[in-house]
Amino acid sequence: MKFRYFAFATMMAWGALKGASGFAQAVVYVSPAGDDSGDGSQAHPLRTIYQSQRRTRELVAQDAKGVRIEIAAGDYVLDEPLVFTPEDSGNTADAPVVYAAT
Repeated sequence: MKFRYFAFATMMAWGALKGASGFAQAVVYVSPAGDDSGDGSQAHPLRTIYQSQRRTRELVAQDAKGVRIEIAAGDYVLDEPLVFTPEDSGNTADAPVVYAAT
């Protein structure tokens, strides 16, 4: 009985980590201390929101199961307007693109 409970709890925790769609959501990190030649990982965040948008579009084109852009606190200077189009919203409602301040 204990094993069944453990197995069930493990599966529930795994499902929560993987998201509602059953697949892990991609995460792109942005930081004023980042570098736009980075890959957008937590260890190598991007520096500009422009580059995060470009990277997110690449992930959506690769059929990512949603993308979350984590924007660290700081100042981000925009040299031109940041324009969002339908391609910036994700492939489906189950695979959205979400920009979030952290």
